[in-house]
Amino acid sequence: MTNGINSLRTRLQNVANELVRKKDGRGDSTYLGIALEVVRHHAFRRGLTHKIATGALEPNAWVIIYQQEREDGLGREFTRSEPISSEEQALDRLRQHWGDELDPSLTDLMLQRVVHEPEFEEITVEKAANSIKEYIETLVKHYSDDDSVYLGFPEGYNSQQDFLQHLNAKQNTQLDEILSVLNDKKSAGLIKKVGGKKRSVITEQQWLNEHGTEKDADGKPRSTYPLNFIKNVKLEAVKPQQVYPLMAIEEYLFSSEGDPLLFALAKAHSNMYEYYKADEIRPALADDPTIGLWLGEDNLVEEIVRMTSTGFDFQPIFNHAKQCVGTIELKQVMLYLQNHEFGSLPKTIDRNELASISLLSPAPPIVDARLPLHRVNEIMYYGIGCVLLRYDPELWSEEEQDFLNTHLKPGLHIFTKHDYVMSKTV
Repeated sequence: MTNGINSLRTRLQNVANELVRKKDGRGDSTYLGIALEVVRHHAFRRGLTHKIATGALEPNAWVIIYQQEREDGLGREFTRSEPISSEEQALDRLRQHWGDELDPSLTDLMLQRVVHEPEFEEITVEKAANSIKEYIETLVKHYSDDDSVYLGFPEGYNSQQDFLQHLNAKQNTQLDEILSVLNDKKSAGLIKKVGGKKRSVITEQQWLNEHGTEKDADGKPRSTYPLNFIKNVKLEAVKPQQVYPLMAIEEYLFSSEGDPLLFALAKAHSNMYEYYKADEIRPALADDPTIGLWLGEDNLVEEIVRMTSTGFDFQPIFNHAKQCVGTIELKQVMLYLQNHEFGSLPKTIDRNELASISLLSPAPPIVDARLPLHRVNEIMYYGIGCVLLRYDPELWSEEEQDFLNTHLKPGLHIFTKHDYVMSKTV
């Protein structure tokens, strides 16, 4: 889609028109085939392939906030517990720190409900595709409807673990904001015994009575009630849920303009394997011990010589679990040799030693195999100069597999500037 489309109604028109064009071009009688491709395009997306509760996410655990001695010995600070599954256990822990008599104001602040293990309902591919099909039919029918305006842009996730990490990061940020206010010296005196034996969180009026209402020259009060900066932990799913299929369809339609990355790699290899005397079908990186560098091997010098003689600027480094843990760049070798003799290069591929002499570059990012080629160009231009991608035949149609299997083995592959330029010549 063109840049500058700010109206969601205009975006809906573009999506709907592209869907119509795509269906007519395929000769399909329904949108089911397109819907199935949309579902396959997304591995994990809330509301599309995995169903969770709408609105506020149901809390199922508790976190208590309490004081402990600082590690540096300079007084006490507020901290939080790990999630506790039982409310009674959480209250018991709270009483251990704050006493048996708990004022509701203290409990409300020091006992926070959190989402620890959200419940998912995995949606079958067939059910998800039929749901997308129905959405597409409605969208195409009503794309010019003025009421077709939705706000909010949900985030997609590559896996359930990604979603959980994002969820925890959101909650931890909110909890950290509470701790930051409570640990601020300006909040001293917020919790005290007022008119009885129970410890309480004093009210804003009580705070102002103690600290006064004087203001600075800029008009801001000299002492602000700390609880004005605290909000209880709360998570909500983006509304309306209709935005999920919309974004999924839009990404499927427009993120693949031009060749997807995996197709570009296959095209490049079909034209360059003879120059490098390589296999006609490009093997996956971690499945061939002769490709890349492996921790613990004593062939670093030989591999660098091979890089220069074959024209490779990068070589990924793998551990024994077949995980890419770094990269050797010819550029970094050149910088090393400006101040050292070639014979001083270490023989063994050791991660710590390579890092100590600035020969270990970061592992290339693993990107979506369907990412448009122009996006990959941007990543390589501003980043390390290569990316990793994975070929999983099950995520491609039979027709696509026929082409890809002719040039690539399933598994992890590397895409470099050589591949990018060669893909443009085919």
